[in-house]
Amino acid sequence: MAKRIADAAWRQLIDFTTYKAEWAGKKVKLVDPRNTSQSCSECGQIVKKSLDVQVHTCSCGYTEDRDVNAARNILFKAIGHTPEPKYGQLQLQLF
Repeated sequence: MAKRIADAAWRQLIDFTTYKAEWAGKKVKLVDPRNTSQSCSECGQIVKKSLDVQVHTCSCGYTEDRDVNAARNILFKAIGHTPEPKYGQLQLQLF
């Protein structure tokens, strides 16, 4: 029962956000959030960590708050970007 209530709450949030975005002339793009806090947003490498670890630190040298790293990964999924290391470092151009 609790899962159904939580699912309904998420659905309401998505519906409301989509409605407000359309009203403002914008779009909402839903993405799969799996591994967004585990994947390095700079190089794409999976860096396993427990929930109590709040800082993402990758062997490529990228260090960032875990939530910021996850947010970057969600953004990149939404725009179709896949991180690829180039000459040892990622070169990213969003626009």
